[in-house]
Amino acid sequence: MVIIRINRKICKKHPEFYQIDLKFSFFDGRGRLKTVSMNYQE
Repeated sequence: MVIIRINRKICKKHPEFYQIDLKFSFFDGRGRLKTVSMNYQE
């Protein structure tokens, strides 16, 4: 099971750019929750 959250917001300093936050949450083989987060601008 993978949970993906995408948070898109307009950058305050540069209104023509979006800042996108991606969060992937998943359980590994031992049942622990791991979260990988990335953010980038476009």
